[in-house]
Amino acid sequence: NLLTKPMQLAVYFATGAVPEENWSHYALGFERYTHFTSPIRRYPDVEVHRLVQAALDAGLRGSDTAGMHLGHDTSPAAVDSAVAAFQRQLTLEDRRADVEDELEACAKASSLRDVDALSVVADACNLQKEASKRAQEASLKLHLVLMLRTCPLQCSGLVCALGAKHIDVYIAAIGTERRIYMEEMPGVTASSSDRKLSLSWHDGDERRAAHLGEVVPEMAHRSMSLYASLGANETMSVMVLPADLVVGARVPVVLRGRLSGEPRPDGYPGVMDVVCTLRVAP
Repeated sequence: NLLTKPMQLAVYFATGAVPEENWSHYALGFERYTHFTSPIRRYPDVEVHRLVQAALDAGLRGSDTAGMHLGHDTSPAAVDSAVAAFQRQLTLEDRRADVEDELEACAKASSLRDVDALSVVADACNLQKEASKRAQEASLKLHLVLMLRTCPLQCSGLVCALGAKHIDVYIAAIGTERRIYMEEMPGVTASSSDRKLSLSWHDGDERRAAHLGEVVPEMAHRSMSLYASLGANETMSVMVLPADLVVGARVPVVLRGRLSGEPRPDGYPGVMDVVCTLRVAP
């Protein structure tokens, strides 16, 4: 998650509208990449099928050693041979001089879209792909929120950022980053200085929020039995205040689910969210 978060998402595009130096697929490490194996559920594959068919009708054929399959031979000579074969893919079978005219004729006969039309299709597919991704993430989040409302999760988190009124924590147990708001910790005061956040009890009153964030016994038992099977639940004692937090520190937290009607500390209505709280004690 942390490694892929800053990466740019792969997008569909028409090659005629994008410079060739920008065709590479970073995540897969390919200079050129497309897919065509699922036309029944992915519309871009239909367009690729049409383009490939027009290319075949124009006389284009794949090379005898298509792709970069090396088998068990990883010698430099074999690698060079495979790379050369990959670069020779889709070469003309008889090297006709009128290849461009032939390709254009086949494209018209197949009613293929031009570059501008393909770019519009690619943009629409990118929007739908992003919408599908967001819908999937929202569905997973809703399931997690409902599960955490019933069975809060006690685990550890890694401090990845500090603010004057919040702490950003990465929760490896569920592979996500959550923000802990100081407003959700009554009785605890925070002061930041020199790249650290100091937590202490407000006015020295340790009785107001003892074991803040603790899960009631029956809920803790259900949580442990549920998450132990997933390998996510881990035993970590509460944090004793006063304490200083720095980036990279591990802290004990409790995760709970919150649905619509339960306001967030920043004033915005909370539709659904995973609430993260520090487990602290005097």
